[in-house]
Amino acid sequence: MIRALVALGSSLGDRSATLDAAVAACEEVPGLRVLACSRWWATRGVGGTAPQSEFLNGALVAETSLTPHELLGRLQVVEQRLGRTRDRRWAPRTLDLDLLLYGDVVIETPRLEVPHPRMSFRRFVLDPACEVAAEMLHPVCRQSLDELRAALDRRPRWAAVIGPTRTECEELAERAAAAIGGRHVAVAEVGSWSDASGVDRWSLCSDWRPGASADLPADERCWPVLCAFVADAPAANAVPLVVDQAGVLRAPGPLLRLAPGEREQAVIELVAALQAAVPES
Repeated sequence: MIRALVALGSSLGDRSATLDAAVAACEEVPGLRVLACSRWWATRGVGGTAPQSEFLNGALVAETSLTPHELLGRLQVVEQRLGRTRDRRWAPRTLDLDLLLYGDVVIETPRLEVPHPRMSFRRFVLDPACEVAAEMLHPVCRQSLDELRAALDRRPRWAAVIGPTRTECEELAERAAAAIGGRHVAVAEVGSWSDASGVDRWSLCSDWRPGASADLPADERCWPVLCAFVADAPAANAVPLVVDQAGVLRAPGPLLRLAPGEREQAVIELVAALQAAVPES
């Protein structure tokens, strides 16, 4: 039996009743035994270009003899039974069931990605998941879910954007910062190596390349987007959110991987990631 983690979400209708029904339906799936379910968390919706409805989110942990693709198929059947339609991404939905983790298996196919590619920086995923499976290990980040959530709590509000060219990085950083009312901070060259783990909350350094750093104003109302250009980036434990446009980075901690070239979608994805990482006010 494999231990699996599933996220649940609803933003339409009687959300609590729908989520309760989804858990009951999962308990009836042959080859799936629900071990624990979180409480329902009220969270703001993020993503897309239109305002989002408020969500209820949760997580359940289960043991299963199903393969990952079989489990995904069963979850999609539950979604359909409870009124889920798939017309467009970021649309309000009656029910959303996402397979977050399947043991320590890593899958990247057009139909299924495990671990879920955006779970490492989404508070609305990590908060309920930590209620039932805080010790589960993210097999790509190599951190527990509790460690991933703690990383969002203790680190300052900035993101390192890396990619194939400096121009692309700067464009993405500038547009995302403008969309969230933050600021884009260009990387300044200095003469010596800086250790990002030793700086205070609002005096931030980038260890993406030797000597790159930036000093930010002590203004917690803005979310700076630190733009760093690298050809071959090392892992960086001190980075709160890494936005990888090159598609080759393997960093511990929160990581958003973007497909190069899709500029409009990249901005939407980055904005949603920054919004999802912020605590509920």
